[in-house]
Amino acid sequence: MEFDFSYDFSTEEAASSAVKRIGVFGSTGSIGKQTLEVIRANPSLFSATILTAYSNQDLLIEQALEFLPKVVVIIEKGKYTKVKEALEGKGIVVLAGEEALEEAVKTVERPVSEGKLEAAVVITDAVTGEVRAVAGG
Repeated sequence: MEFDFSYDFSTEEAASSAVKRIGVFGSTGSIGKQTLEVIRANPSLFSATILTAYSNQDLLIEQALEFLPKVVVIIEKGKYTKVKEALEGKGIVVLAGEEALEEAVKTVERPVSEGKLEAAVVITDAVTGEVRAVAGG
């Protein structure tokens, strides 16, 4: 199945001037890859802030090198070392294990004016197909 991602979102009246930060949980699966295609086609509107995968370390590394997210999570802990070494020096936090999924969202939180915290705006969970807002931004 092919999708057309050429729609010009920048003409939308509701489009914000700020880039929306997206966390893609399950980035190596079909929904995750489609989400990254939308981000790739619209870099002035979206950026990938978190990428996660269960075990496909090679594709996760490839995606991380292209999108340069703040955090990458590999669920299968035995693959952590390879991912960590491949992303060394790129400024990407690499985490491992299921418990790291929640930690990934906390890691991208950053202080903003007036002491408020801001995290990835949208999380796409390719495992369940759920899309949800996490925080304003």
